[in-house]
Amino acid sequence: MIDIENKIIDIISESLRIKVTSEYNWTDAESPVCYIRMLDNSTLEETLDGSLREHHARVTFRLEFYSNKSQGAKSEVKELLNTADEVMQDLKFTRTGYGFIPNLDRTWTRLYADYEAIVGEGRMKDGVTVHQMYRRS
Repeated sequence: MIDIENKIIDIISESLRIKVTSEYNWTDAESPVCYIRMLDNSTLEETLDGSLREHHARVTFRLEFYSNKSQGAKSEVKELLNTADEVMQDLKFTRTGYGFIPNLDRTWTRLYADYEAIVGEGRMKDGVTVHQMYRRS
């Protein structure tokens, strides 16, 4: 299985410089927060070889931004999403959804964006696995 979840979390975390997590345990964290989860990681069947080795996968991520500011929360999460969106677009992800979601705890403003891309199997380069990314077809 091709798995780039940790790489995406690290890249987004570096670009935003806020708490970025893939675990839903941040509710006591200081605002703002970015919650990332992989929604799907499925084999791109067209590129399977005779041994059924996975050469490409279709990956989908959801980024959720939360702010509990009493004023300006909506602007804050939009600004964070704009930064993350540039990064995801540069990585060749296509944004497939975006919007505000009511949060159970109404003190938090919640904005999400979904992204999809095709990722190729990794190749080692200088001791690091490098993946080729493609915009979804």
